[in-house]
Amino acid sequence: MRHFLASRSVSQRVMLVFGLTAVLLQLRSLYGEVNGSSPFPGLPVDKAVHFTIFALPVFFLLRAGLNRLAVLGAFVVHAPLSEVLQGMFFPGRSADPLDAVADFAGIAVALLSASWLSRRQQREASAPPPRSPGA
Repeated sequence: MRHFLASRSVSQRVMLVFGLTAVLLQLRSLYGEVNGSSPFPGLPVDKAVHFTIFALPVFFLLRAGLNRLAVLGAFVVHAPLSEVLQGMFFPGRSADPLDAVADFAGIAVALLSASWLSRRQQREASAPPPRSPGA
């Protein structure tokens, strides 16, 4: 672990902390105690939560420089598995295929966002410095 952290920049370490925190919040949201009814009846708050709790950890872990295939594989497997587990083992929860769709959408948006940001930073790093006026 020490070598892994030593090979990361400060910003990647921060992204790793954010990503691991987001994973813990995700697990709490998926498998923790049910808080009752939505404060916004009629709105798909549950789907927005599912989208967010999958998008944030994937985004942060990819930005931390973790292996893309490992991160995506773990979360793509966890999305439908979490629904099965909720339906089988957690009272007050049910398996909802639309939650898994929201999970997959969050994963996809996180992948696209992290990839776009990485490409943009690489272009900026390889661009020649701007010329100063009068030079």
